[in-house]
Amino acid sequence: MNFENTKAELDRYIEGMNCAAELEVASINARCSEIKQQMDILAEKRKQLADEVQQGRDGGVSDINSRCAEIMSRGMSYEELARYAAEGWSWSSYNEDAYDKLSRNLSIVNEGFNLSRELEQLDRRRDVLISSFDGIEQKIGRIADVLEAKCETYEVMKEKAKAPRSTGGKNRDKNTNFQKSERPLKLHGKHGQTNRCTVQKQPLHTR
Repeated sequence: MNFENTKAELDRYIEGMNCAAELEVASINARCSEIKQQMDILAEKRKQLADEVQQGRDGGVSDINSRCAEIMSRGMSYEELARYAAEGWSWSSYNEDAYDKLSRNLSIVNEGFNLSRELEQLDRRRDVLISSFDGIEQKIGRIADVLEAKCETYEVMKEKAKAPRSTGGKNRDKNTNFQKSERPLKLHGKHGQTNRCTVQKQPLHTR
């Protein structure tokens, strides 16, 4: 097994995953920025609509008061009042305008809710993506460390295999000295007999 090639493949795999994760996170961040901008626009629209509603209310009340004062000053009858109301300002037009503003406000609220929910989903997806990649990277890192250790062990074994042997033999390096034997010398006599060289003890001389 080629540990160096395997480790290189793991490095390329980690790099590919890192690039993919960075691209997806960048896409999520871009979309989150767009959503926040849209939510700011919706908030401004809602504020403007609230101002319009308030102005309509104030204008309606003021219009009613002025018309009532005019009617009372003229001393009109109820029949004349009904005819005057039909020809001029009426509650129906005011209610229609208020309903239109209420519908617009509800649409803004719904759109803002959908954008807020999408933003939360993107945030969760980004967190899961980052944490998952960190976990995978740690596991692959541990595998790479093991492979690196095995590569070092493999290199040491290769160097030891190339080194010359320290004892004699047919694979002995030519520069290696012979080792002297510690065994007793054996002499072969006739008929294959083996005799040992021994040293005879000399008798002691006394005076």
